[in-house]
Amino acid sequence: MADTWLYYRIFVNPSDSGPLADYTDYTSLLRDVVHPVITTFRPHIRHFHFFRYAGAYKDHAEGVKKPLAAAPEEWVHFIRLRVLVEDEQATQLHSLLQELRRKSGVCKGIEIPTAVYDIEADIGARFGNTRTWEVANLIQAAATLALAYASDGQEYDPHPQGQGGTAGLIHLVANTLFYQVNVYRTDWGRSGMLQLGP
Repeated sequence: MADTWLYYRIFVNPSDSGPLADYTDYTSLLRDVVHPVITTFRPHIRHFHFFRYAGAYKDHAEGVKKPLAAAPEEWVHFIRLRVLVEDEQATQLHSLLQELRRKSGVCKGIEIPTAVYDIEADIGARFGNTRTWEVANLIQAAATLALAYASDGQEYDPHPQGQGGTAGLIHLVANTLFYQVNVYRTDWGRSGMLQLGP
């Protein structure tokens, strides 16, 4: 059964201009728009991941089918969502995403890039083509956890930060990979706060 990559830029409609507004709205976007789509089509999805971005609209410009009504200097918050889904389900997934966008007060709009997503050119080029799917599985796990935090209704951070809690999440990955990835950078390590060697 053949699969199709779907690629979307999903923009947050800020509810406030405060320093934490975009984080709150980002969580709402995951809960109200992304989570229902992924949950509904999960049996038909081979892979998905998303990343959050913020900045002037012009700084994140790329070819899209229907650009957002935003001034070049306008500050925007959005995610890039990539989904590898069975061909037969692609149209239905797209339709549900657009329906949720219309219903959600937190979604400012969705852009569809004209370029077909290429995971080898993206993830593979950055982390090594022989490791593309290992990295893809890692970021899918992170995306899955982000959706759970945004939507499962459980207490967000049940543990004091000094005894675990979400502040320690980054260490789950960093402590596993950091030394292996940076072990050859001994000169940088010795000149910094961390020594990677004797």
